[in-house]
Amino acid sequence: MKNLDKERKDRSKSTKEKIHELGIYSVRLSEPFIYSSRMLSPDKVDMTLAIGSPDFMGLLTVYLVYEINQIQAERGEKYDFVVGLERGDVPFGSWISQALRIPQVIVGKDGTVEGYKDLDGKNGINVGDVSTTGKSSRQVAEAMSARGAVVDRQIVVLDRDQGAAENLAALEPPIELRCVSRMDDEFFRIGLKAKRIVREEMEVVKKYRSDPRAWGQRFLRENPDYLMKCLRSHVKDGKITSYRDLEVFTEGYPELKPEFEDRVRGWLRDLNVAEEVPEFGYKP
Repeated sequence: MKNLDKERKDRSKSTKEKIHELGIYSVRLSEPFIYSSRMLSPDKVDMTLAIGSPDFMGLLTVYLVYEINQIQAERGEKYDFVVGLERGDVPFGSWISQALRIPQVIVGKDGTVEGYKDLDGKNGINVGDVSTTGKSSRQVAEAMSARGAVVDRQIVVLDRDQGAAENLAALEPPIELRCVSRMDDEFFRIGLKAKRIVREEMEVVKKYRSDPRAWGQRFLRENPDYLMKCLRSHVKDGKITSYRDLEVFTEGYPELKPEFEDRVRGWLRDLNVAEEVPEFGYKP
C-alpha cells in the first residue's frame, strides 16, 4: 500500500511539473478569464495545450489507465465505454478509448450524444481534463441516465479542489471523483520554484479560491468598465458576434445585473450596436 501511495504522489507531482512547464496553467490579474459558467477567474488551466505534447499525453494516458484499472478491480467489473463532455474532455477520452479498447461517447453541452450509441444497460466512466464544481460531470451522468446507462465515477487529470468532489458525492445517486493530480499547496510551490507564477499571483488566486463568487463581484465593482473592453472585440458592423461578455451579468452574476444595466446600455450605445438587447432594455 505504501508503494502504491508513493507511486500516486510521484505521478501527481510529475503532472504538476509538466502543467507548469508547458504553460498549461496561467494567471491574469488585470484581465481575468471568463469561464463557460460566465464567472470570472484570475487563473486558468488550459488542457488543450497538453494535446500539443504527445509525450505528456502519452504519460497522462498511462496515469489515467492505471487509475481506471484500479477502479475496475475494486468494482469487479470492466467498463463498457468511456464518456466525456464535448471539446475539453474529448482528446483524453479518445486516448483512453484506444488504450482500453472500449468505445467512446461524447456528450454535447446541449445534451446530445455522439459516438457509441448502444448504451442501454451499460456502465461507463467519465474521463475529463479538469474538475472545478462538478457541473459538467453531473451533466454527463444525466445524459447517460436518460439513455439507460450508468456513469457513477469520473477521473480527471487535475482537480482544482473547488468543491467538485463534495458536490458530486452529495448527488443522488452520488458520483465519485478521482484525479491524477490536485491543485494544492504543492502545485503552487512547484509553480513558484519554476518561476511560472509569482507570489502576488498565488496570493490573489488563493483569495479567489476561498470565495470565487465574492472575488468576481469585487473585481467587477472595482473595474466596472472591464467588460466593455471585452465586448468591444465582439461587436462588428453594429452586431454582437458573441454575447459571452453580457452573459457575465445574466448567467454568471445575475445579482449584479440591476446595478450594471444602465452602464451596459451606455456601452451598447457607445459601440453603436444596431440590434435590440432586451435583457438590458436596450434599443438602438
